[in-house]
Amino acid sequence: MSKTWMITGVSSGFGYELTRQLLDKGDKVIGTVRNKAKISDLITEYPTLFDCQILDVTDAPAIHEVVKDSFEKHGEIDVIINNAGYGIFGAAEELSDEQVDLIIATNLTGSIQLQFDDIEVSCVADSILLETNSKSSLTNNLIARSS
Repeated sequence: MSKTWMITGVSSGFGYELTRQLLDKGDKVIGTVRNKAKISDLITEYPTLFDCQILDVTDAPAIHEVVKDSFEKHGEIDVIINNAGYGIFGAAEELSDEQVDLIIATNLTGSIQLQFDDIEVSCVADSILLETNSKSSLTNNLIARSS
């Protein structure tokens, strides 16, 4: 039985590879990116299974809108994966305030906002929410809900 997935950060790495595998097996994927050009191949190859949404996970109102629109368009979403992430390599004392703010907004606040929106919208459906962002303090946080 096919599932509907929502995955943030599908333009590269784990998000891209997972999206491609899910689409190859016939599942629907709502994938979020900041730039559609990076995944034009998926858009072209899977026009009916892949719903590409522009989303910067640091923009809370945009998160609310994408989640709301996705549930309205697709009905139930079976699995939501917070995969979008941002990292900087270097010593902590070398980071600017702006860099620290961006890391927190991407890896923590954005993930929390998506989780809250999913819970609000889908609390009547069975669904799974998985946090995969390895750069975040919320790493591998699996939340399963049943109606």
